[in-house]
Amino acid sequence: KSWRLDCVEGFESRLAQPEEDVKEPGDDMHLLKPRAAHSLVFRVTPKATDSGDPISRTRNLDSVGSLALGWHVPDGLSGCAEGHQLQVRPAPSTASLDLRVVTCPGRVRVEEPFRLEVEVINRALQPTEPNVVFDTRLMGVVRAHGVTQRAVGRLEPNAAVRVPLDLLVASPGL
Repeated sequence: KSWRLDCVEGFESRLAQPEEDVKEPGDDMHLLKPRAAHSLVFRVTPKATDSGDPISRTRNLDSVGSLALGWHVPDGLSGCAEGHQLQVRPAPSTASLDLRVVTCPGRVRVEEPFRLEVEVINRALQPTEPNVVFDTRLMGVVRAHGVTQRAVGRLEPNAAVRVPLDLLVASPGL
């Protein structure tokens, strides 16, 4: 038995976890041990020589390539099944938005406003219009200096925007 994965233009594949019983004879087909069970997991990546954004190139694909399986039985029977398309399955996203602190003062004074800058990143596949909302019940001695809700604006997929937030601390010891 043998296998071959033909990737679409601009992509290449390799086994994610090479099996011990897979022999590579040097050509395009890879040999499998007879009468063995096989699990082939492929890692398909953009070729390093290609330019452009690999995420957007991958997002536009329906299929990353086609799989060919071949076999030969000692009594003379042989065959090949080709053309099985490997569909793109995006990695599951745990969250559609990320929020990270970009700048934060090293020290703050009680009852004096300070500025914290955060970055909001849209990890969803669709544009979104998020808001930064302070839940004052969870903030303890930290208070919003001004509004407790701030519109970020329209964020395209994989886009980021920095948002300044004005805060103050109501009592010492934070």
